[in-house]
Amino acid sequence: MRSIYTQNFKTIQNHLNCLTDLISTVCSFYLKVNQAYHNDDINWRNERQNLSSQLENEKHLTEEIRNKLNTMEADKKKLGNIINKLKEQRENEMKEFNANKEIKRLKEELDISKLQTEQIRQFIEQWILMPIKFMQKNY
Repeated sequence: MRSIYTQNFKTIQNHLNCLTDLISTVCSFYLKVNQAYHNDDINWRNERQNLSSQLENEKHLTEEIRNKLNTMEADKKKLGNIINKLKEQRENEMKEFNANKEIKRLKEELDISKLQTEQIRQFIEQWILMPIKFMQKNY
């Protein structure tokens, strides 16, 4: 029996060494896979945290932009109201200017009419009334 044991001892030892190497390789591979999984998990968590932080920052920026946009809309409405008031004021000033211009024109026409009336009166007095008075005086 010893001889069978001795004969197979080398083979058994070789098989045990192969089996040990195989177990060692499997364990090493398992550790590498486990380490890779762990590293991937850490990378995924870090990426998720980064994306969450970026999303939170984007939310804040979006809120700030929304607030600025609302402020700008309010300012736009105020400016629109101011522009409308200025347009209305300008229209009223133009109406007043045109009315004053029309009044000036009418005053000029009235002055011309008065002058013409005075000229006609003087003409009548000089050429019509004077001869009549002269004639009445002589007769």
